[in-house]
Amino acid sequence: MGLDGGGTKTDAVLMDETGRIISRGRGGPSNPFRIGIETAAQGVKEGATAVLRNAAMKLEQVTDVCAGLAGVAAAERADAMKKLLAKFFGAARFELCTDLDLALMAAGPGPAIVLVAGTGSAAIGRDTTGRVARSGGHGPKKSDEGSAFAIGKHAVAEVLSAAGNSGSELRARIVGQLDLKSLEGIAGLEGEAADSVYPRIFPVVAKAADEGNEVARTLLRAAAASLAQFVSEVQTELNLNGAEFILGKTGGMVERSLYFDEALDAELRRIAPKSKLQILRTPLVDVAARRALSV
Repeated sequence: MGLDGGGTKTDAVLMDETGRIISRGRGGPSNPFRIGIETAAQGVKEGATAVLRNAAMKLEQVTDVCAGLAGVAAAERADAMKKLLAKFFGAARFELCTDLDLALMAAGPGPAIVLVAGTGSAAIGRDTTGRVARSGGHGPKKSDEGSAFAIGKHAVAEVLSAAGNSGSELRARIVGQLDLKSLEGIAGLEGEAADSVYPRIFPVVAKAADEGNEVARTLLRAAAASLAQFVSEVQTELNLNGAEFILGKTGGMVERSLYFDEALDAELRRIAPKSKLQILRTPLVDVAARRALSV
């Protein structure tokens, strides 16, 4: 079984010993940094239960499990999650890693940097010696720049103060998406309340930008610059400036908006002109299952 979890959902997949996908399932969010250990573990359990139900299988039939989760980079949180989940998975061999570990594995061998752009944001890279560095990925209070969460939060603040048609139009779109009467009550949200609201605004901003809304385009250009900065920091730490390497993109923000994709690619090509830019299309949950299979 492979699991890939973050601030919005937990995907799960069952794979047989030949690498064939048996079934897929989905649970709730599972980032312990954002929602706490117990709630995050519940999201993983929901994903595992769903994928087993879809395959008409029992947990006792699973031999190996790899869970790649956001928010487990800190050793204390990782240990707490591993203790809860290892107990749940029982006799199966269990490995816990970060979602960034899965992303880097998806890029293949050799030097590579992967940008993860979803509910949260981060970059991880590996040099020719196998040394790994990362930037971002520490949650909204420390380093969530350019993420769907950050875009949603900035969008609310911007449309509440912006004048002109673009601001009014985007504000109306966001109100409609969230089924609210006004946005004043969701400005400055924190914790779980913020996680349940702000990422849902990104699709609205993305669509508005593609349709020419200048406020939305300004938000996405700023997000692209912030995301590229994560890559720049990893590139510098690994001494990959001016080098050839795989530069992969993954996450729920990728291919949601032509305007955003073009803005992000332009920023990435500016800071890493010799890199091979590509979208990592293998779902990270499949990477997790293959990692479990290879143990």
